[in-house]
Amino acid sequence: MQTLTSWEEKGLIRGRQEGEATIVLQQLDYKFGKLPPEVEAQIQSLAIHQIEALCKALLDFGEIDDLIAWLENLENP
Repeated sequence: MQTLTSWEEKGLIRGRQEGEATIVLQQLDYKFGKLPPEVEAQIQSLAIHQIEALCKALLDFGEIDDLIAWLENLENP
């Protein structure tokens, strides 16, 4: 069994984070149209567990303001 180095592990985590963010951004673009660049950047910077929570929450969003409020709540718990 091969052991991963810390660099490899970090690379795998980063790749997973980027992949999940891409899928969520595609879903949001489909639902609301093109997102503002600052919103896209904020989503791309989320941790994996936050992206997974957003993936579930976006099903309940009725408008882009719901997304923005959700993101603001991440910053102000």
